[in-house]
Amino acid sequence: MGVAGVVSSLLWLVFVGFGWVGVLGFGGVDLVVVGGG
Repeated sequence: MGVAGVVSSLLWLVFVGFGWVGVLGFGGVDLVVVGGG
């Protein structure tokens, strides 16, 4: 994990912020989540 985990978390926040469908975290921690817009 490490850097990949942080990057995936930031990407997850960005995807959710735009209300898009989240992507799997590079660290294997983040799950596929549908953004609320």
